[in-house]
Amino acid sequence: MAVSLASGSGIDGVKGRGIGSSKNAIPVRVPRTIRALLVAGGGGGGGRSGGGGGAGGLIDIPSYSISSGTVYSVSIGGGGSGGAGDGSGGANGVNTYFGTDLVAVGGGYGASDSDYNGNSGGSGGGGKYGNSGSGATQPAQSGDSGTYGYGNSGGSGYGNPYAGGGGGGAGGVGIDGTSSGEIGDGGAGRYVADFYLYGGTNASNGLTGTLGYFAGGGGGGSHTPANGRGYGGVGGGGTGGVAQTNSSGASGTVNTGGGGGAGSTGSGNGGSGGSGGSGYIAIRFTGIMPQIGAGLTYSTVEDGLLTYIFFTAGTGTVTW
Repeated sequence: MAVSLASGSGIDGVKGRGIGSSKNAIPVRVPRTIRALLVAGGGGGGGRSGGGGGAGGLIDIPSYSISSGTVYSVSIGGGGSGGAGDGSGGANGVNTYFGTDLVAVGGGYGASDSDYNGNSGGSGGGGKYGNSGSGATQPAQSGDSGTYGYGNSGGSGYGNPYAGGGGGGAGGVGIDGTSSGEIGDGGAGRYVADFYLYGGTNASNGLTGTLGYFAGGGGGGSHTPANGRGYGGVGGGGTGGVAQTNSSGASGTVNTGGGGGAGSTGSGNGGSGGSGGSGYIAIRFTGIMPQIGAGLTYSTVEDGLLTYIFFTAGTGTVTW
């Protein structure tokens, strides 16, 4: 039997839609709050023995208030480009936002010859050639974006042997390069249990398995050390290029906000840095589906009374 949607009075006086005739409508309310995860785009890894890219800033908020009829502008940030093999710099990741109150800040790019410290961002990029990495700006954001925001600083590079620092992750700082030639790994991402079935990764050091980690930092690059490579942080961080070769860093994993891995150098111009992984939004709520404008790529899951929406790309609007 066909059903129709009709305007009605929602539960607890909240405006909603009813199923059936308007006379006998079953009220379905607009959610008062949503559970939300936002991840910004990761920063690009540095080229030519550079620092790892910082992960995109992450917001993990258990309860965000929703107003009926309010139009929320929504955008998923892209990952920043990696630095080139000639040492020119990369780019920060792009912000992800839901309305005006929740803004996840793009990750900072890793150090290249044009900037030995990398750049600050949601999590900071790693440094190179004896210089410190850059700081994290997500925790310092105003309101809920900072209160529920996560990001960490990039690791320091070491000068001789040349071992780049790892980019910061949402769950931990980037690891420093060392005097013994150990290349800095990216900082760990953050595990978000409520969304572990539907996104994120635990990819780290070549392993895969349980989902749910987001915003890992990119691994550092190298020049003279012979000690392997800087690995990306759990949660989508890209791994750095192989030591003593002109090899490029891996890009951060799509929709995790992982930082890009740095390029390494054997001689002359080295490998380029990997791009940062793109951002992500996941929300969970009980109530009616919102109207989602054109321009956003998303999917939905119904789990009993709970509805999940996962935004993976684009810019648009959401309205309950």
